[in-house]
Amino acid sequence: MFLAFPLTGFLVDFISTPVLSGFTSATAVITIVAQMKHLGGLKFRVRGFLNRIVALWQHIPKMSTWDFVLGVCVMVFLLLLKVGRPCNQRRQLQKLDFPPRGSEHTDSGMGWTHHVTMT
Repeated sequence: MFLAFPLTGFLVDFISTPVLSGFTSATAVITIVAQMKHLGGLKFRVRGFLNRIVALWQHIPKMSTWDFVLGVCVMVFLLLLKVGRPCNQRRQLQKLDFPPRGSEHTDSGMGWTHHVTMT
């Protein structure tokens, strides 16, 4: 976010794809583990990733069944919404007027502008 302010976001292009993929995956795992406590209705305070995993394991017997069921139902509902979305997007994309292959195109905000390239 701080790179967007001085318009230096292009620096991210110099970071390799495997590094960006690893960073994104690690962030997702950390977020999932951090939210598991709330999914089960557990209340404890810990610092650190491994300490949180140990505390989750130790507090499984104290987990609130109904909080867990509600959390899982909401996740399933959100996944079903995500699964249904691509068909709708596909239909919308078919309605768009895309430029022919082999031509340069830009989106000027008022529709497609075609610039045919000579090959």
